[in-house]
Amino acid sequence: MKKLSLINGMSLVISGMLLLMGLLMVALLFPDWFNASPLANRPVSTPMVVDGAPVRMIPVATVQPTPRVDGAGKGMMSLQRTPQVNFQGIVQQITEQPQSDGQLHVWLNSSGGVERRVSVAPGWFLQYLGCQLQHDIMISGSGFIFQQETGNELVYAKKIVVNGKTCQLRNDEGFALWSNKLR
Repeated sequence: MKKLSLINGMSLVISGMLLLMGLLMVALLFPDWFNASPLANRPVSTPMVVDGAPVRMIPVATVQPTPRVDGAGKGMMSLQRTPQVNFQGIVQQITEQPQSDGQLHVWLNSSGGVERRVSVAPGWFLQYLGCQLQHDIMISGSGFIFQQETGNELVYAKKIVVNGKTCQLRNDEGFALWSNKLR
């Protein structure tokens, strides 16, 4: 087997570095060439479809304009984290949402007769975690309300406690832990 001489090895390294520097210069001079995303030119009103079903994106943070008196930082926005809410109640109804990957929604009867709807997780994920839902059992937990409505807002459960067992369902940003989008 032939060994590379030191001069040939160094010239190979120098050639690679020159090529890398050239690519960097092209990227700096022509940034639009590298921002070609298939979604970049898609109209905002066109829904994204995955496996034949429309994908609904739910924001975890809301954007509020930050007024600046000095004019510096024009166009900057501050993000405000969606507040977490606690819930507790007796399970009155359990429904499966086939359009949402078989996600289970429960209706809780809270103290004072207030009804609360909670989006939990797909049944297979709850079974995997050992958090089986049943009618007439007490559950508690915390979650997010992304869309403020008048009346009965949907709570997206971050974690639930069923029969003394705590099950984590979403992360701090609200992403579902059963989703392959986190891998």
